[in-house]
Amino acid sequence: MKHLLLLLAAPSLFAQAHRAIILGQVTDSSGAILAGAEVRVVQKSTNVIRTTRTNEAGGYEVPGLLPDIYRVEATQQGFKGAVV
Repeated sequence: MKHLLLLLAAPSLFAQAHRAIILGQVTDSSGAILAGAEVRVVQKSTNVIRTTRTNEAGGYEVPGLLPDIYRVEATQQGFKGAVV
């Protein structure tokens, strides 16, 4: 079974902003992009889940997040999931 690799970036918040964005790219263990993978962003303090899918370049973004600690999960049929 192939493994997913999840790249993650969380840009800094601006002084006036009270929202954040998590974005990244999902690839397999060989570095090939995975379009259509499901990405779940879970706010650890509340367990609120935001779900999206990767685009044709394997990229995803989840905007409008409150500053907090998040867990990011990626799954795709035929691959072992990844959690960051």
